[in-house]
Amino acid sequence: MQILRTFTLSLLLSAAAINTHSYAQANPAAIKTATMPDKTIIIKHPMANDPATFFATNSLITFEIYKPGDIAKIIAALAKDPDVVDCRMGTVTGDYYQVNLTVKVSKNKMWYGALFKKAGLNTIKINNNPIVDVEKM
Repeated sequence: MQILRTFTLSLLLSAAAINTHSYAQANPAAIKTATMPDKTIIIKHPMANDPATFFATNSLITFEIYKPGDIAKIIAALAKDPDVVDCRMGTVTGDYYQVNLTVKVSKNKMWYGALFKKAGLNTIKINNNPIVDVEKM
């Protein structure tokens, strides 16, 4: 009799556990993730929300490049311009490579767009804004 009670109790508990799984539902919310293209410039600076003012008032620009590939070629292409005083690689954090670019005289955003394009950097992300082409920043 004791075995029958134990068996019945275990059968009742296992049936209750099976029924709870049948009522569970997955959350139907879809999560959208955007992939960032390789060789994307990322600028994080409070003044950078207005790119025209940001580039026109600064002669030292610090930015990161996401998955640049051969960073030495990019830095060489940036440093090759006669208006660039110095271009050096900073810290590396995962897939993000920091670059410090110093120019002789402050330039406008169109000049920087052309410089980035010559170096093979086609897209830019400024703060929390969407990713755009360097010509459209």
